[in-house]
Amino acid sequence: MLISFFNNDSEMEHMDIKFIQTPTPITVEDRNLIVKGDEMPPTDTFLLMLSLFIMMLTLFNSWNFDKNWLKRFYISAAEQGVNQTNIDRSHKYVLITGCDRGLGYHTAKRLDSCGFSVIAGCLDVNSENVRNLQKESSSRLQALPLDVTSKSDLDNVKNWMRKNVNGELWGVVNNAGVCFVGTPEIMAQQDVEKTMAVNFYGTVNVTKKFLPLIRRSQGRIVNVGSLNGEVPLPFFSIYNASKAAVKQFTESLSYELKDWGVKVSMVAPAAFKTDIITYDRQSCADKWWSDADEATQEDYGRAHFKMPMRPSARLKPSEDVTPFTDSIVHALTADKPKHIYRVGQFSSLLPFLVKFSPSPLRRYICGYLLDFTAGQPLALQNSQNKF
Repeated sequence: MLISFFNNDSEMEHMDIKFIQTPTPITVEDRNLIVKGDEMPPTDTFLLMLSLFIMMLTLFNSWNFDKNWLKRFYISAAEQGVNQTNIDRSHKYVLITGCDRGLGYHTAKRLDSCGFSVIAGCLDVNSENVRNLQKESSSRLQALPLDVTSKSDLDNVKNWMRKNVNGELWGVVNNAGVCFVGTPEIMAQQDVEKTMAVNFYGTVNVTKKFLPLIRRSQGRIVNVGSLNGEVPLPFFSIYNASKAAVKQFTESLSYELKDWGVKVSMVAPAAFKTDIITYDRQSCADKWWSDADEATQEDYGRAHFKMPMRPSARLKPSEDVTPFTDSIVHALTADKPKHIYRVGQFSSLLPFLVKFSPSPLRRYICGYLLDFTAGQPLALQNSQNKF
């Protein structure tokens, strides 16, 4: 709208003319569409406040579960009072799976030294490692053949318990596990299924078989998970999935057995120096190559099937397994064991970052910082190739 400040047309002809443009009146509907300055729309503001509320609630819950939760970034279970226990260990038996080597081997020795009667489940009781385990332990330790995927082996161990256990089965430590490095595309289907069969179904099989005895003793179940169950490391996808399944199984089981007086925990180790991925890479690569289809062979190239690994300056495996064995002892003996024990380098920090980081940062952490493979598939080595 234009408004004149002159009284008549003649005056306008001899004077400079100035006009003022007034704004068009704003309707109520238009006003609702205006965002004043940098003010957020009401919907976005609500979502932001809701997100902040959820984050604060999550941190509050973490604080309530463990008022010393910040310490978990730096200290081991031993420094959290691993020896504070009222459990009488005499005449208490603990079954441990996967004692042939690695963490299971060290756990069997540690629990034996703590006074438990250890039943060490081993794939090959005649191996040199198992003979050394028996020599270095007391007469209470008994090594038995146990393949966690074999129903007959599980039946044999239970029958042995009926005849020889002079006390009660107090604990089951589901430790047996296997790991192959590779993508699902290049891995032989047999090894994909084996990983799930041992790591997840094996845990379920052992738990189901011995749970009646654990319920009667109101004992403990300790499942060995992994950092990989919470942090999706590339080229470990099948192993990651198996350990994520163990994590969910463990938590659900802890709720289901609460009324029975059975306590269920999970120990999730990070990088410890074991031989879980020191399998014969060459023979495994040959098997995967023969099992792969022609297109997979052509795109990846035979050399990549071996999945060469490069040393990492960021995540170095620890040779000291004491934090892991301390956590097992605490889970079996403490009046109030923790639901989950994260042990090892970055075992608490990485899951925290992955859980709360925005997607770009999460993808950088998992896809770049935690990629320990060397080399590329053959087809990707030529930058001209488009996929």
